[in-house]
Amino acid sequence: MIGVIIITHGDLGKELLASAERILGKQEYVELIPVHVGDGLKNIRNRISDIIKDAGFPREKIILVDIFGGTPSNASLFFAKVPGVEILSGLNLPALIALFYARDNKISAKLISGIIGAGQKGIIDIKNKMLEKLGK
Repeated sequence: MIGVIIITHGDLGKELLASAERILGKQEYVELIPVHVGDGLKNIRNRISDIIKDAGFPREKIILVDIFGGTPSNASLFFAKVPGVEILSGLNLPALIALFYARDNKISAKLISGIIGAGQKGIIDIKNKMLEKLGK
């Protein structure tokens, strides 16, 4: 199983995980790191490091962050060269659900592409889609 580390500004990650678990049920090997005002980059890096080094956590891990260039992604970039660690930004509920469905597999380009695709496909202009269906 692939471990999941969710790092977001505030409680966004906590709420996305709660929503995903309401849909899919309780998930194992998921760690949350909420980033709040005053949390230092070094402190966040240390928290990530502790999770990555934890012998009880899966060897393969995907770090999910909310936005590229923010503190969560900047802290996670220190682990970009660690074998078995992938880092994705732009976390949303469709991407998280896609990962949970497929994380019994090993990390692969196909898995990463599927997670990114699910996240992108989850963004829809609903108004225009409905107007197109109604022919207006």
